[in-house]
Amino acid sequence: MKPDISPEQQTEHNRAAFESGMPPARSSTRMGHYESPPPGREQNRRRTEAQRKWRPNLPNAGKAEREDLDRLRQFCRDESLDIILREAASHYAEALEKCLPRQHRIRIGQQRVTLPGCYYSRKPLTPTRNARLFNAVTELLVAAMVEQDGLKSWLAQYFLGGIPAPVSNFKMDCLGLVRGTDGHVTRLVRFMNTNGETSEGHEVGGTDVLPNKMYSTSGRFKTFARSKGNFIWYGRLRELLLLHWDVTEQVAYRDLRLVQGYGWHEIPTREDNEQQVSIPGQKRQHGLWIYEGYAKTTDGRVLPADKDGIIWFEGHGYALSRTGREREYIQHPPPTGAQRSIV
Repeated sequence: MKPDISPEQQTEHNRAAFESGMPPARSSTRMGHYESPPPGREQNRRRTEAQRKWRPNLPNAGKAEREDLDRLRQFCRDESLDIILREAASHYAEALEKCLPRQHRIRIGQQRVTLPGCYYSRKPLTPTRNARLFNAVTELLVAAMVEQDGLKSWLAQYFLGGIPAPVSNFKMDCLGLVRGTDGHVTRLVRFMNTNGETSEGHEVGGTDVLPNKMYSTSGRFKTFARSKGNFIWYGRLRELLLLHWDVTEQVAYRDLRLVQGYGWHEIPTREDNEQQVSIPGQKRQHGLWIYEGYAKTTDGRVLPADKDGIIWFEGHGYALSRTGREREYIQHPPPTGAQRSIV
């Protein structure tokens, strides 16, 4: 005869029997479909997606501007356009040509390098600036929309955007953000002008540290650029702020850490990182062995440096600082790192 049990006990008994037949529970982050991406991969995905959608606010004349220049020159000879529009196309073409380098590519050493253009800005065409041209462009745009003429519609919209005016003779590349021990952030930058001359900084990749003070006003930025070579900046604060915006997009998720020497560098890990599993009686080390041109992880992986000498690991870049524990870093690479080759 079965003993009498309460409904609560019966419910508990049924639940225990059901759970005993289920497979062991697994965390959703450890299941294939919901597996967490390795550290750094998510940052790279976000950066790639952001760069795909990004359009510069202060453009640097290049391939797209050469194509625009060819179109403008064709419209200069288009007899179907009014004389004022042909003259405007010629005027715009001359202004755009000043934003481009005289040569498209030059040879530097054993490499052929594409020369950058100038940063340039445009003031929109308005009736107060040129009423005669504005009226002619408006009529052209309406006629192009009626006739569904894409080329003339592009010409009218290009006219309305304003004539291009250069504000520099160089292009500035930013390798990334450097966060100091005080928490303040600076930037590693290098310049190349329209003649192919480059700044020769002492930091990784030939860069220089751009102090925030020299990046705050147009006059200070002009002084900083001239101190690095034949680099001229004659933009206003508005153009400098647009450049700030573009640099922000360029170096998104590019955090750099300057190390003071070769050898072992411990890297703190997040508490939810699966690699931070404690071993009883032993502290698990997490970091990099940094050598000249490459680094090794604790699990034996070899990470070669990129073309600028930066080693990327878990979403952060690591490079040797110009200053070590001394005023200037004068130590040579260790023989174990200089003599080894990556297999």
